[in-house]
Amino acid sequence: MKFGGSTRIFVLDQPMESVQEVIEAEAEAEREDIIQKQNEYQELLAVAEAEKREREQFKESLGATWGLLTVDDFGSERGRDQEVEMDSGREAYYIDDPKKALKKFFDREGIDLEYETEETNEPNGKIYTVRVMLPIEDLSGQPIYAEGSQKGNKKEAVVKCALEACRLLDNEDVLRNPMRSYKRKKRDWEENDYYDSDEDNFLDRTGDGIHMHVLMSLCYIESLSRFRQIYLSYVHF
Repeated sequence: MKFGGSTRIFVLDQPMESVQEVIEAEAEAEREDIIQKQNEYQELLAVAEAEKREREQFKESLGATWGLLTVDDFGSERGRDQEVEMDSGREAYYIDDPKKALKKFFDREGIDLEYETEETNEPNGKIYTVRVMLPIEDLSGQPIYAEGSQKGNKKEAVVKCALEACRLLDNEDVLRNPMRSYKRKKRDWEENDYYDSDEDNFLDRTGDGIHMHVLMSLCYIESLSRFRQIYLSYVHF
């Protein structure tokens, strides 16, 4: 700085002690801010861990019976017994002669019954594997095959294959019924994008609203949202 017309130059400065104090104060404030943010992050972690433990405990409590049988337990046991009896009754139609029952089905539908046989040589003898393509499809639109294998006996392999084929067709409720019902059901699925509200895994038709796993997922998403907010505040400080 110059005064008047003097050629002298004056340099104005402040004591180094005061400059150092300002620098230290700013550094201390920055450290305190970082520590505060770290503490907030640790608190969020603790909350998230606590929520996770609560969800796990709640989930375990849903499946805990504490050694007591519930009404649902008795109902499920009775239901399994009824299913076994029903399956036995259904198989009575074809269990004695599955080849005959399968041939009757193919003849009724006007389809040729063709068995595919494969022989595999093993050290202890031949293994016969018999396959037959059924006029039904899986969800991807691929034909379903029935298969049966037997060591050293081709006829027995054919019988096993026919028995498996009868079971698969009976599960689709077409073994003793015309395929028209199966084709109509498949066409309805295609028209509705394979959606069936009675088989919807999201909606709960028992009156409980939505399934518990959906609620747990929502809780988890909420926790992630809270973490995201605090994380964004970190990356900008």
